[in-house]
Amino acid sequence: MEFINEAVLHAAGQWWIYPVLLVFFFIDGFAMVVPSETLIVALAAFSRHSGEPNLWILGVTALVGAIAGDNMAFMLGRRIGLDRWKWMRRPKVQKAFGWARYELEKRGAVLIFTARYIPWGRVAVNYVAGSTGFAHRRFFLLDAFACFTWVGYSIGIGILASSFPGFTTTRCSAPALL
Repeated sequence: MEFINEAVLHAAGQWWIYPVLLVFFFIDGFAMVVPSETLIVALAAFSRHSGEPNLWILGVTALVGAIAGDNMAFMLGRRIGLDRWKWMRRPKVQKAFGWARYELEKRGAVLIFTARYIPWGRVAVNYVAGSTGFAHRRFFLLDAFACFTWVGYSIGIGILASSFPGFTTTRCSAPALL
């Protein structure tokens, strides 16, 4: 476990961490492997004590990657649609899609904003928004605002968590990083 912590601490100070994070945040927007929230919070906590990674660059990287990934989910939804596979044509699934379309039309801003904070929820909502014909320009603006607040919130949580007495970057456990 200590090896993983040291590797992450070392990587946090390297120039190449930002392009890697950009790709990670992008992929997390449509094919969630590890919640990006965990990574941004951990790196923000490390930054408070070591100064690396730079919080401004980390924030911009997370913002650009998250917006791009969410829009990829939207575009995948638009391209794949609601009835490509047999399971999508089942009555219960069609009913769920109908509900999502109704909710997006009625409360799209709230749904898109709140889904940004729910790891699997954001992928589902962004996909359905694309597949149900939600206006892409409106989606982009709502999503950009949601991503902006999400980045600030996540970095803030990392900074706050690292301010508690006894927090050190060498005592942070690997599961918290990943």
